[in-house]
Amino acid sequence: MTRNTIVSAEEFRKEITLIRQRGYAIDDEEHIDGIRCVAVPVKDHFGDVCAALCVVGPKHRLSMKKNQKHHKGPFLGCIKSFQKIRI
Repeated sequence: MTRNTIVSAEEFRKEITLIRQRGYAIDDEEHIDGIRCVAVPVKDHFGDVCAALCVVGPKHRLSMKKNQKHHKGPFLGCIKSFQKIRI
């Protein structure tokens, strides 16, 4: 548990809603200090989620600042590519 760990049911529900809207999940140092994760669903040919892909790295490599090039460009592009995967 870290200072960013979601501990309330209300906060958890808000996060789930945001994940559904956004299409991917972010672990912003919620499990381990200094580590961020981004996960996207992998869907089957029916459109149902059957797996997930996750990228894990140190927070300085997975910046959450929206104004940084590597977050807007390749990083979000990678997420969008993963979201198109169908099994």
